Amino acid sequence: MKRMRRIGVGFIGVIVLVVVGRNVIARAVIVNGVKAATGVNVGVDRLHIGLMRSRVAAEGVTVLNPPGFPEPVMVSLPELVVEYDLLSFLRGAPHLKRVRVHLADVTVIRDEQGRVNVNSLRPVQQQQQKQQQPMQVRIDELDLKVGRVVYKDYSRSRAPIARSYDVNIDERFEHITNAQAVVSTILLRSLAKTTVGQLANIDMTALRGSAIEGLKGAADDVLHSVIGDEGAALLDSLWPGRSPSQHH
Repeated sequence: MKRMRRIGVGFIGVIVLVVVGRNVIARAVIVNGVKAATGVNVGVDRLHIGLMRSRVAAEGVTVLNPPGFPEPVMVSLPELVVEYDLLSFLRGAPHLKRVRVHLADVTVIRDEQGRVNVNSLRPVQQQQQKQQQPMQVRIDELDLKVGRVVYKDYSRSRAPIARSYDVNIDERFEHITNAQAVVSTILLRSLAKTTVGQLANIDMTALRGSAIEGLKGAADDVLHSVIGDEGAALLDSLWPGRSPSQHH
């Protein structure tokens, strides 16, 4: 009887450890993962963690602006869903089977000093300063939806000059190899349907360089759709023989 009781207690202990460990990893996937990819603070309203499958869904995710900007939120995500391989995190080589990202708004801000919030993101900073290598993570599928891009210019007056663009993006990307490339891909695809890149003087070259590094395993047409014709020379310098201009 005592032996059965010990076995029962041990079994419950294992379940508790698995659940607690899964919760820790799930929160790390969303909160720490987004923060590591962007380099800025992140807010999450609710997390829903699957007990029987390695899946975490977050609601009310906000990517925050760096300190000093006139508005707190850079990106609002009503939904962020990640299906992950639990053992891959224990091995130290994160593998995300599927990531579903729904962005309601991407807000690009130029502040009174002329600083642009997007240029402070980690992918841009790493490309500009040639800092440490991007955070390696294997992502099989990225499903991306983006509703609107908003540009606000506070550099001319206290009341911002604002423009809004309905981009209505619904696309899928595969074989991404680092977290910063996700951020770069999202921004490049969102800005491609607007004139914000030119208006705000965003470092598009840095974004393209970051995307190229993380999308080397993607199909040629997918890579071209992200970096555009403007990225052909950059791609050829970083990866000779694979200029997207060759695959029109």
